[in-house]
Amino acid sequence: MSPLKILVVEDAADMRSFLADTLLRAEGYDTYTAADGLAGLEMALKVMPDVIVADIHMPRLSGLQMAQQLAQAGCLIPVILITVESTEALARQALQAGVAGYLLKPFEPQELLAAISRALARAQVEQEHARQRAELEAINTTLRQRIQELEMALSAEGRLALERQQILFLNSVTHDLRSPLTAILAYVDLLRRQGDLNAAQVDLTQRIEKGVQSIMQVITALLELAQIEAGIGMVAEQILLQPIARCALDEVRPQAAAHHLTLAEQLPEKALYVHGDAARLRQMLVLLLTNAIQYTPRGGFVRLTLSASQSEALCQISDSGWGIPPEEITYLGQRFYRASNVRHQCDGCGLGLAIVKAIVDKHHGHLQVESTLNAGTTVSVALPCQPR
Repeated sequence: MSPLKILVVEDAADMRSFLADTLLRAEGYDTYTAADGLAGLEMALKVMPDVIVADIHMPRLSGLQMAQQLAQAGCLIPVILITVESTEALARQALQAGVAGYLLKPFEPQELLAAISRALARAQVEQEHARQRAELEAINTTLRQRIQELEMALSAEGRLALERQQILFLNSVTHDLRSPLTAILAYVDLLRRQGDLNAAQVDLTQRIEKGVQSIMQVITALLELAQIEAGIGMVAEQILLQPIARCALDEVRPQAAAHHLTLAEQLPEKALYVHGDAARLRQMLVLLLTNAIQYTPRGGFVRLTLSASQSEALCQISDSGWGIPPEEITYLGQRFYRASNVRHQCDGCGLGLAIVKAIVDKHHGHLQVESTLNAGTTVSVALPCQPR
C-alpha cells in the first residue's frame, strides 16, 4: 500500500520545512509543499493529496480561499487550517468551505498528527458512504428499468398485477439490503455485552452504528423514491389543502421548538382544492419544512404560505437560514446533491428534495427555489387547481 500524501502550504520556509520534512515524513507520509495559497491550489489539483495542511494568512491566496476554490472545483480534499486567531466568523467560514479542522498557533506536533488522523478517518467514512450510495443508485436504476420494461410489456388490464409485482420486488430489495445491516448492528450490541469497552472502542462502535443508520436512511429514501416514481399506492382524489398544511405544521412543530425557531403560517380562508394523493402531498410539505428547520440557525423563522391564482395553488416554504450558493440552485433535486455550504454542518443523504420533486412531478406541478446566502430560502410548489 503506497504512503498517504500530505500537502503542506505555508509561506514561512522554516515552518514549511519542519512540518513536511521533519514531522510528517518521519511518520511515513509522502509530503509535498507550496509557499503560498495559489501555488498550493495548483499543487493540490496536480497531485490530489489525501490531506492538506495550510496556513490561513498567505500571499496571493489565503488558506481559506484555497479551500473554498478546491470545494468549488469539486475536490473534496480534507483541509486543516493553521491560524493565530480563533473567531466565530472564521469558524463559520471554515465550516462553509468544508474545512476538516483548524489549529491555533502555537501547537504541539501531536495535535497536528491527531488532526490529520481524524481528517483521514472522516474522509474514509465519506468515501465508503459514497461507494454505498453508488451501489444503491445502481440498484435503483435497475429497479426503474425493470419497472419500465414491465409497464411496456403489460396492457392496461394488467396494471393491477404490475403494481403487485412492483410491491413484491420492492419488499424483496428492502429485505436483501437491510438484513446484513441489521446483522452488523446486532454484532455491535453483542460486543458491548462482552464487557466494558475502552474509549477508542466506544468511539469505533458509535461510528459503525452511525454509518449503518446513515446507509439505512439512504435505502429507505431510495425505495420511497422508487415507489413514488412508479406511482405505487397513490390515490388521486379532490383534496382540500389547508388541513394537509396544518397537519404538516403540527408534525414539525416540536422540531422547530427544539431549534428555537418561529414556525409561522399564512393560510387563506377560501378553500383551496387540488387533485392528488393526500398522504404524498403531506409528505412533500413535511420534507420541505424539515429542510427549512434543519438549515436555519437558532432564533430564525420558517413560514408556510398557501395562495392561489386562477389555475394554480401555490405552496411556499420560506426561512431565514444559511441560504444556497446561487450557482448550485439548479442542482437541487438531483439525487444525493447537497449544497456545499451546509454539507458538513448537518446530517442528511441528499434525497429529500429528490422525493419532493418526484411528488410534484406526479401531481403535474413545478418546483422553484429562490435563495440568498446568509439571508434565507423560499421553495415554491405550484400545483394545478381543482375546481370545486
